[in-house]
Amino acid sequence: MFDKNNYKTEKDAPNYEAFKQSDEYAKTINQMGAAVVVPMDIGGTTYNFGSGVEADAYKAYMSRMGVDVKSGGSPGFTTGALPNDPNKITGGIGMDAQPPDYYLPGIYPPGDNRREVNPKYTGGQKNVMENLGDYTYLGKQNRTGSTGMVDIVSEMEEAAAGNTTGMPKVTPTFVAETPGTVMTGDGTELGAAPVAGTATAATTGLATPTPTGPTPGLGQVGGVADVSSGLAAMGPATAAQLTPAGPYVDMTGVQAGPSAGAIATAATDQLDPRATTQYQLGQIMSSLQSGAPMPPWAAPAVRKIGSIMQARGLGASSMAGAAMTQALMESGVTIAQQDANKYATIQLANLNNKQQTALANAATFAAMDKANLNARMQAAVTNAQALLSVDLKNLDNEQKASTLTFSALTQGLFKDAAEENARRQFNAKNQLQVEEFFAELGAQVDTANANRVAAMRQFNTSEKNAMSQFNTSLKDSRDKFNAQMKFAVDQSNVVWRREINTTNTALQNETNRINVQNAYNMSQNALNNLWQSYRDNASWNFQKSENQLQREHDIGTLAMQFANSEKLYSQAQKDELAAGIGNWLGAWAESQFG
Repeated sequence: MFDKNNYKTEKDAPNYEAFKQSDEYAKTINQMGAAVVVPMDIGGTTYNFGSGVEADAYKAYMSRMGVDVKSGGSPGFTTGALPNDPNKITGGIGMDAQPPDYYLPGIYPPGDNRREVNPKYTGGQKNVMENLGDYTYLGKQNRTGSTGMVDIVSEMEEAAAGNTTGMPKVTPTFVAETPGTVMTGDGTELGAAPVAGTATAATTGLATPTPTGPTPGLGQVGGVADVSSGLAAMGPATAAQLTPAGPYVDMTGVQAGPSAGAIATAATDQLDPRATTQYQLGQIMSSLQSGAPMPPWAAPAVRKIGSIMQARGLGASSMAGAAMTQALMESGVTIAQQDANKYATIQLANLNNKQQTALANAATFAAMDKANLNARMQAAVTNAQALLSVDLKNLDNEQKASTLTFSALTQGLFKDAAEENARRQFNAKNQLQVEEFFAELGAQVDTANANRVAAMRQFNTSEKNAMSQFNTSLKDSRDKFNAQMKFAVDQSNVVWRREINTTNTALQNETNRINVQNAYNMSQNALNNLWQSYRDNASWNFQKSENQLQREHDIGTLAMQFANSEKLYSQAQKDELAAGIGNWLGAWAESQFG
């Protein structure tokens, strides 16, 4: 029987959230489905995973962490025996005891691991599909037909309908008022205010003696420093002069003549013997051989002369031989002249090409010589300009240095005179100010002595009044402080109790929200899973029919291809036979009739 209280899923497994962040989980996440229940034993507790791939990945992750995870265990419910099956399944969910006829025979698409279960093992229900190696089929009805197995679809339907029985709920823990959290007024009030005494200052010994006259020479400047003693030895400022050390433009290496490759050489050649009529006539006559047929170029003239001599009855005479020889020479000379002209034309064209190439190369070398000469000339001019600029700059700097030196010494002479005059004015002014200062200082001392005695007496009176006011204010402040402390303690206690009530109310509201959200999520997830189950079944049935139609279509196409290939093969054989016969007849005719 199914025990909801003891049933644990993969989410209850140790380190499940950390496992979801691991590489083992990431590698298999696209392969995970929800069509199986796989129990995994960890420390004697069984956790039921919804996917075999996920269970294997979790086992590999925990093994890497050093935790032993065993496959199998009690999933929280038991199954009955398979009908008409001698093997009994007494605990867990397994396929180790499948009978030979458990799956129906059929043709399945490549890569599809699902198989149709024999209806006698599903309580008569047809079109029940299972993945090979799954532990159980989570369809509308369990495969054994036994009510002892968990019915996942029924559970999803109940959860989608809003049945939250067995769903864990959050219970809040309220904040309570404990001893020590509420403040009292003990020890927060001040006692009686102390009375501060008054201290007064003495009014005797406050007179200051009158100062005597100034020290002789006080405030007088003895003399000034002379900065123009070297003016006479300076002499007049001498302007810097530029004396060239040599020519600014160095023409060495600028002038140059044409290079060896810039002068063209006339192309000449000797007449090729093949361009002469004599050579070509000798080549033509060498084709005549004793006892052999006449070559094509001589045969017409020989036949013509032979027919004429035969008509005159001179076919065997020496005149006929001479005439044939003359005909051969005349026919050969024409051909020899044409061949010699061709060779002469080719030789003349080659000589012209050589001359043009020599002229082009010479022009290229001349252009390169000109560019190199321009570059050397420009470099020489640039160097000269740079040297001239440096010399001019040096001359300018020397001239400025001399001018500044003379100006500085001249200003020193003026400064000496001005400082001497300023010294005399400063000494006279200081003497007058010192005498005025001591006269005023005597009067100020007398006035300060009288004012100091009066101020001390006024200070003593003010201090007595201030101490009286301080004592009164201190008593009033202590009374205010005690009242404020009592109010603050009472206010703190009120705020603390209000915060406790507010916190408890917020906890209760958050608990209610979490419970309602969990119930909604449970119902929504169950509804999504239910619809997904329906979609999977509909998709499988549709895909199955489409695959059958596709296979029939492929068989028909294959049959048409075989029929068409047979016709094409017969026609090709006929064409090859006719072509072979034609080629044989052509070769025979050529051998017979030349």
